Amino acid sequence: MEFTLSDYKRVYTGNLDWLVQNTIYLVKYGSQAYGLATPESDLDIRGIAIPPLNYFLSYNLNFEQAEIKNEIDGSIYNIRKFFQLAAEGNPSIIEQLFVAEEDIIHTNWYGNKILYIRDEFLSKKIKHSFGGYAYSQLKRVQAHRRWLQNPPNKPTRAEHGLPEQNVLSAEIRGAAEKLEIIFSDNVMELLHREKAYAAACREYDNYKGWVKNRNPKRAEIERKIGYDGKHVSQLIRLYLMAGEILSTGKVNVKRPIEEREWLIGIKTGKTDWTYEKVIEFVESKNAELDSLYETTTLRHTPDHNKLNQALEDIILYFNDLIN
Repeated sequence: MEFTLSDYKRVYTGNLDWLVQNTIYLVKYGSQAYGLATPESDLDIRGIAIPPLNYFLSYNLNFEQAEIKNEIDGSIYNIRKFFQLAAEGNPSIIEQLFVAEEDIIHTNWYGNKILYIRDEFLSKKIKHSFGGYAYSQLKRVQAHRRWLQNPPNKPTRAEHGLPEQNVLSAEIRGAAEKLEIIFSDNVMELLHREKAYAAACREYDNYKGWVKNRNPKRAEIERKIGYDGKHVSQLIRLYLMAGEILSTGKVNVKRPIEEREWLIGIKTGKTDWTYEKVIEFVESKNAELDSLYETTTLRHTPDHNKLNQALEDIILYFNDLIN
């Protein structure tokens, strides 16, 4: 899907009049960058901008990221925020630095300076960040599967053994939870039931939101294979990338052709992978990442002094404060 700097200038309609000209790096992101796009896939873009100097000096000017929501989805990050997230190994940020050359929409001298030091952001944190994002996908898969197999009914206070009105004040609930006061067994039992009822209400609300906002085609795939294919394809990719980074120090955003076919098959429901196979894969990859964490040659954390110096130099050069 073709997208140019001129398109970026057209689709950004926000009120930051400096944003487009101060964008130093812009890339395609998501399925387009992974090589996993289908005819239904949208275009996502991500980028880095350097705000004017007064944003760094003023107490009441703030910019972390700008969002684009119209014919495309986009996020443009303050360079400082971008460095912070990259140093933590945030998958979506790390991936932006390692997209294939054909997926870079725009870069300049300042963007290239970041690309030159991109390996400095890689550390053993990758195990926790990529693995953590993969696990969050698994939790969604498990919730959706639970709702598919056993749709929840709207909870009632009566079925939780509670009176029609909550008789515990907020002060009592707060004190009990902090264990500041020892209450009778009856009060503690009532408190546990109230918490269980509140949890059931949240579960039901989440279920109703899921039903309301489901993409019909994606819902049909989920019914067919018994799990959310898009979330599973994402968690598989994240686990595979984490293993590659820890073992080789390389970040391959554009996935190999044979892997793309496999992941697109899961995403679109054309797969023989059962839910049990997915869980088996997750368990094996968690064990593998634990092992790689001990043997990887990546540093424990990035060299923050080096990254801080690079960030400072880029910002100062950009504002013509040094030459």
